[in-house]
Amino acid sequence: MLLSGHKIIMEKETLLKILFYAIRAPSTHNSQPWLFKLNPEGVSVFYDKKLRLPEADKDGRDLFISIGCMLENMEIAATEFGFEMFTEILTKDEKDQHIAEIIFKKNTALADKNKKIFNQIFKRVNGRGKFKDEIISNEIIRKIEDIVSEFKEYGILLTMLTKKEDINKMAEVTQQSIIDAYRRSSFRMEVSHWMNSSLSKKKEGLPGYSLRMPLIISIIIPFIIRNFNIGKFLSKLNFMSINSAPLIVILSSSDNTKENWIHIGQCAEKLMLYLQSEDFQTSIYVGSIEIGDLYKKVQNITGLLSDRPQFVFAVGHTGVKHRVTPRHELEDKIIK
Repeated sequence: MLLSGHKIIMEKETLLKILFYAIRAPSTHNSQPWLFKLNPEGVSVFYDKKLRLPEADKDGRDLFISIGCMLENMEIAATEFGFEMFTEILTKDEKDQHIAEIIFKKNTALADKNKKIFNQIFKRVNGRGKFKDEIISNEIIRKIEDIVSEFKEYGILLTMLTKKEDINKMAEVTQQSIIDAYRRSSFRMEVSHWMNSSLSKKKEGLPGYSLRMPLIISIIIPFIIRNFNIGKFLSKLNFMSINSAPLIVILSSSDNTKENWIHIGQCAEKLMLYLQSEDFQTSIYVGSIEIGDLYKKVQNITGLLSDRPQFVFAVGHTGVKHRVTPRHELEDKIIK
């Protein structure tokens, strides 16, 4: 058990504040799969099995990466409130969807450690659209490398694509992944469930405005996706977006386990928050590593033939201001 023999009591009000920031993390289709059980020393983390996505996320990789993003937000928020976070990952057993046990230890020296990225938690969005033509500075590149190096003990490897030829190859693989996925009616049915109109009051899923859809399209898009294969059309939009990006970030690893996916999520979230703090937009594209064996083409692009690509996102500026996606109330995610 974490810090066996230590009794670290945290005020419930402080814990709730930390969790309030934690749940602003990105998740596949904005599914928000996390659940929490509070205790005097910290919190137990579970996932909601009803929110698994067997078509879009067959192996559960994206679910555990989403959990990792949430845990990174939690740790960043904990330092802001003067606490150090200790995490025990429990995915080997995964009994009752139990993911982790977390406790907090008072450490006010950490209070300003992550302030810059802490302030981005409520601002981070998944940017969509065509990116502006630009060159990412060496300073930003070095900072990305520094952040990934913080996770080197977990065997996380970084590839950054800046050459147009390589970015074009990634755009082609992403395009093919969308075509392949949308051929399956079962995939389209699942995706349609998570598409909401821009007027929807739902607290989960993707509202039309987050996908830059006109209002009328956002209202009818679930029906269209369910009943028609629009994969070729969507693949062209995604190709255009990723092909225009000045930088593609790919996180890979030698291990391909649930625990490793959680650490990938933590690393990815810290990177995206940092880039947001520098006024960059990030856009997540995981089809190329989730659909079939297309990940092997990504391996060829990265040159890391013995390592598994786990997460991909583009970096740049779209010139479009995006609204943040909705979230469930924290109380809805706490196990009573």
